[in-house]
Amino acid sequence: MTNPEPDVTTDHRVSLFEGDISSLTPVQRSALVKLVKNHYITAASDTDEWAALIESPRLITSRLHDLYLDLHIDTRNGVAYKKRIPIPDNDNTLSLLRNTRWSAHATVLLIVLRERLRAERTVITDDVYVDAEELVDAMRNFLPKTTDESQPQKITHRAIVAVSDARILQQVGTSGRYKISPVLESLLPLPKLQQLHEWLIGENGGQTQDDPS
Repeated sequence: MTNPEPDVTTDHRVSLFEGDISSLTPVQRSALVKLVKNHYITAASDTDEWAALIESPRLITSRLHDLYLDLHIDTRNGVAYKKRIPIPDNDNTLSLLRNTRWSAHATVLLIVLRERLRAERTVITDDVYVDAEELVDAMRNFLPKTTDESQPQKITHRAIVAVSDARILQQVGTSGRYKISPVLESLLPLPKLQQLHEWLIGENGGQTQDDPS
């Protein structure tokens, strides 16, 4: 877990209901709930909850540990998310997390998005956008040749839906334009990107885009 600062000890607890024995403040509870419920939270979209995480990371982490989850805070990209804690010699550990298994096409889309994020994000605060048609064209480079012109669109659309459900892509309006979440940089760091890129080269007989560096 990334722990930016020690917890602030000031007690601002508020009893929210009869018999409430929680030691968390309302905003800390909100941060905990959002972390459990969502794939991640961000400094830009979840301002109050992010501030609570930065102020009291150990306190919220301890609650996640009760659920066999750990907290990862990426202050550079302004994202925080939970991870499952592997328990040695205990394969029966319960967890709230479902094992996410990306399809091959969704994995290819993640590679495309990560490379786009790396290429276009000159400073850490930059937002990076991509159009659906650009994704179709990029995905077409990795798909088997076909005479069915609608196939790349269908495959890309399904991959977009899967990645959007994980909030890695966020649709902007209704024009088929998407914002790439900065969480992807944290979830898919360069070494992992290179590993997936090598896998993709193998899947495509040694022909793919330039190797990331």
